[in-house]
Amino acid sequence: MEIWKVFVLSTAHATKEDLEKAQIWITDMGAADQYGVWIYAVIDREYFANRGFSDAFWNCLNTALQNECEYVRFDRDGPVLNSLETFDW
Repeated sequence: MEIWKVFVLSTAHATKEDLEKAQIWITDMGAADQYGVWIYAVIDREYFANRGFSDAFWNCLNTALQNECEYVRFDRDGPVLNSLETFDW
């Protein structure tokens, strides 16, 4: 049996630009649907930095990794966490 831990949080924790970029690069690192995106969190920081993602985006992924999650789900209905930066867009 294979079980994955997923870190779910609001799309408010990513910039609009980050989510747009994620949809472009989605075949490399995750999947998208009408509610948000799934991101493979195990990809290293350099991968995201080289593609112009924000530090806030990486901080979300890093928090997932620190909590032993393999994926991050940015969901429009996901929880907003006080410990992570938010964006009003």
